[in-house]
Amino acid sequence: MPTSGRLDPQFGQRSAFPIESDIVATEGEPTNGVEYVLKVRQEAEEMAQRVIDSEPAVKRIAKRPASTTPVLDYDESADYKVFEYTKQALGVEGGRTLLELYARGREVVNNKDIEPCDCDSQATWKEYIQENPPLTLDHSSNLRVIKYLARWGRQRWTVSMAHWAWITVIRLPEVLTADEIALLRDLVRADETEEEDIRQFLDAIRRIAVDQFGQADLRKQ
Repeated sequence: MPTSGRLDPQFGQRSAFPIESDIVATEGEPTNGVEYVLKVRQEAEEMAQRVIDSEPAVKRIAKRPASTTPVLDYDESADYKVFEYTKQALGVEGGRTLLELYARGREVVNNKDIEPCDCDSQATWKEYIQENPPLTLDHSSNLRVIKYLARWGRQRWTVSMAHWAWITVIRLPEVLTADEIALLRDLVRADETEEEDIRQFLDAIRRIAVDQFGQADLRKQ
């Protein structure tokens, strides 16, 4: 049966029982079909309004104003030496988290020229590392130094070794082979020291191994 009459404003459909708009429902019981339909529609509208009126008001939460407390670039108790050293050694600006600092450090070292070293043995590397700041090494030399640092760190760490360890980890590419991951894991495990100046760098390396390279089992409990 085709419908006619005005469109329903909510559903966009025409009424199946069109009734002229100037006809209104009367009080009392309906006496014919038109009055019955009008009565039913009136009761339906009143019921819908009661449901709407009974719904609890939506609680509006005022937006808090932005904090005026400055956000620290680092966790002062855990990372400040790492941040200070990295910014000084690499000229890194900004960085609110260790991962941001690491990412910006990578940009710097990857844009630097490779710095050669005449070290040709483990002994000459050890002597050089103890007396000189970290170099931007080629990938092969970088991995060799990581291997040496892991070996020496099982015996005793020095601040200079910790600095070299951090920079060599920053120098690693974003994707590592299984052998390269194994070297990084050895470095993380060789972290037995309580000296605060060293501890912060070794903890930072551990967190990079976990968060950047997915070595979740190395996370400190």
